[in-house]
Amino acid sequence: MSRAYTALCSLSALLLLVGGADADPVDLTIAVDRPILVQVDTDLSNYAAIGAAYGPAESSTLSFDGDVAIVTVPAATISALVDNLFSGLAASVPGSFSDYVILIDRQTSEVLSATLSGTINIVAFNLDIALGQTASSTATAGFELIDLFGAILPSFCTGGGACTIVPGLPYDPVTGALNAVGSASTSLGNFFTPFGDMLLSEEPASSPGLNLAINGVYDEVVALASGQIQLTVDMFAGAAPEPMVWIWVLVIDGEAYFVTTSGLSTTPDLLFFAPPIDVSAAPLLGFTLPPGTQFTSLMALYDGTGLVASDVITALVP
Repeated sequence: MSRAYTALCSLSALLLLVGGADADPVDLTIAVDRPILVQVDTDLSNYAAIGAAYGPAESSTLSFDGDVAIVTVPAATISALVDNLFSGLAASVPGSFSDYVILIDRQTSEVLSATLSGTINIVAFNLDIALGQTASSTATAGFELIDLFGAILPSFCTGGGACTIVPGLPYDPVTGALNAVGSASTSLGNFFTPFGDMLLSEEPASSPGLNLAINGVYDEVVALASGQIQLTVDMFAGAAPEPMVWIWVLVIDGEAYFVTTSGLSTTPDLLFFAPPIDVSAAPLLGFTLPPGTQFTSLMALYDGTGLVASDVITALVP
């Protein structure tokens, strides 16, 4: 165990060398829940053009479920977007829209789904129409322009001479762009969705965060098949990170050890004083525990005002 803990301390010190400036596009490799910004292409003159005119950056959230990144745009934001895009033709019915939820495979970057639902009012007829969007970056989807109520709208299609196929695009970590293609289904017909062309950016004012994992699992309690443990950390530095106090505690069968740069201590001590950094699945510790052992790891960051970020994870060895 002592050799494993010595290696642990060495790996921890290496984290100081990995830092870097915040990237503007969202980094999906860092599995830390956080606020992000989402921009939707608002160009309705050419539905085949990708990234032609991104709208304002809207506050949204990023969360994770294993290898799936979950982008959530609030319902109120989508409702306002509908009102702005279709002003004079249609308006969102207040309170009817769901959040806009985009699922992205972190391994392939493909958009697995981009779903929303709500009700719009056709202004000229005061007619409420329910709609539901389904889209992905792997779907075959296109549009054929039709005249409906005096407006030229993109009817959904998947082929044919008059159908313009629009390619879906997986998430691009360099630019932050993606394109989920699909349909918005209504009682008046299915329409090519204008909401799938998006740009994801990190929130400049976001706070640091961290997320511990055991054997790649981020759950609070991990039931192990054997005693082998690989402890890793994802950390998001946030905006203009300042030096902070890092605390790292290991608890084995109720006995607590504070990890320091000089080894383990049974009295409270810090790991080091340094800015948080951007890392993804950085290895912290690898060793094997005997049967019947309970192992807990806690990591926390403190600034001059108090706790900034923390996470705790426990492994149960049968």
